[in-house]
Amino acid sequence: MFKKICNLVWQVCCHQVFRQFVRYGIIGSSTVLIDIGLLFIFTEFVGLWYMISAVISQTVAIAFNFSMNRAWSFKSNGLVHRQMIKYCILLGFNYIYSLVALYFFVELLHLHYILAKVFLSMIMVSWNFLMFRYVIYK
Repeated sequence: MFKKICNLVWQVCCHQVFRQFVRYGIIGSSTVLIDIGLLFIFTEFVGLWYMISAVISQTVAIAFNFSMNRAWSFKSNGLVHRQMIKYCILLGFNYIYSLVALYFFVELLHLHYILAKVFLSMIMVSWNFLMFRYVIYK
């Protein structure tokens, strides 16, 4: 009986985590599309330097990501200001890391800025899920 209860709890937990990850993936994919789309638009059509475009695109993407993950992916009802502070600390680290890494990949390794941005986004997806689930929206 105890084993059956443990198995049931495990299935529910895994199902919930899987659903969260799928939602996180949808929000993350949308965030990446917003970020890269705005980066491309501001660089190619508006004529801004790709680093300035990256600052603008990431700012919009961050606001979208926080509100959608809080409301839909993790369905959090914790104190918004505390979550926002943790979120901003994490994203501050991510933001600086991604801008420095973007510059490194484009200027030193001569990768196209879009390819570099996609690569960097994939790295941060896995790190952010764990931080969102266990630190920010817990």
